Amino acid sequence: MFALHETTRKRLCRGAFFALCVAPAAATLMWIGSRLLPSRTARIADQLSRMLHAQVKVADWSTPRPQAVRTSGLTIADAATGVLLLEASDVEWRNAGAAQRAMARQVALTTEQLPASVAAISTWLDDAPHQPLAIHAARLVLHAQRGQSQRFVLHDVRGRLEHDLGGRPTLQLEG
Repeated sequence: MFALHETTRKRLCRGAFFALCVAPAAATLMWIGSRLLPSRTARIADQLSRMLHAQVKVADWSTPRPQAVRTSGLTIADAATGVLLLEASDVEWRNAGAAQRAMARQVALTTEQLPASVAAISTWLDDAPHQPLAIHAARLVLHAQRGQSQRFVLHDVRGRLEHDLGGRPTLQLEG
């Protein structure tokens, strides 16, 4: 074995301490900090807005386990007019390999904006990945006009989004 000079040994020990202790701890703290920053939710809302070609607002965003995200509130509005298309509460999205699953406690639509909502959803479905998507809403609320008491409520609505051999999306809902 060869002998190292004392200053060389100290430098090696300090370098090893930094590489094995300080750097991983600092990286972990920065990752935790980036998850707790309020700007994270705004960043995610911007990403969803670009992906869906709409204005998206997210109440909060958490990843309770790998391949799953959860938010307590989600609103989607038309990008051009700003008209509200969809409101959802307690939304959870799971990615399970070849299939995805979206669940919500309540989804609210305004029938006045239904044509715009259908057009926007049609655009989203055309851009959607070709993975099957299972959809579940504990309550689907259809309002005649926003803020009015007239509404139609469907309970335990389930659906499935798939693409046929030609690549066209098909959406089947059961209520």
